[in-house]
Amino acid sequence: MITAMDAQQFRAEFDARVEFSNGGHLAVAGFRVDVPSADVSADQVATLFVRSLGLLMSEHVDVTALRVLAEAHKGTRGGPSAPNPATPADERRLVDLSTAGTTITGGALALDRVADLPAVVVRTLGAGARAVGVGSLAPFDVGGRAVLFHTGEENPHLTADGARWLADHDAALVGLDGAAPPVLLATGLPVVEHLTGLDRLPPHGARFTAAPPRLTGVGNTPVRAFAAV
Repeated sequence: MITAMDAQQFRAEFDARVEFSNGGHLAVAGFRVDVPSADVSADQVATLFVRSLGLLMSEHVDVTALRVLAEAHKGTRGGPSAPNPATPADERRLVDLSTAGTTITGGALALDRVADLPAVVVRTLGAGARAVGVGSLAPFDVGGRAVLFHTGEENPHLTADGARWLADHDAALVGLDGAAPPVLLATGLPVVEHLTGLDRLPPHGARFTAAPPRLTGVGNTPVRAFAAV
């Protein structure tokens, strides 16, 4: 079931076999990519599939068992929600992401860690995954960005390896639509908890802000979080 977005979005599920010009092949089953419309063709899906994996020397792609689902985009590389040049400021709109319980860890955080950050949305809602690990994060460029987890869970589960990966790859801030797991808080990254409205953000291109008051010696601080899209 598609979430509430500004316009209906679609993903394609399919099986595929890729033959390479230098020999060998790659076969997948039940693969999914973001697609621009419900009437996408097998040839268009094949192109998106090859582009999403960055496959070189692909000579022939056979797509079968194709079906299109009404589902929010997850940010397929080279797909319809891939990063584009920034929208002019006067054409952007603000999306309120706060609830009464939205807080940020830390105290007097530097503004460049919490304000006007480029955002990526890691959308695991409906994926059926028990935990978010490195495999779910590796496709994203998180350096200097706010990494926002749209999980639909009150207590999202991030693996210890996934938390370390975010810190090692210089994420500026992490936001979640539930409570932060201890492994994430242990990284020392600024963490914003209990966000709402993440279904209204694209996978890439939004600018995120969650600036707390200038307080020191505090743990969780109430914060007004929003994004410009």
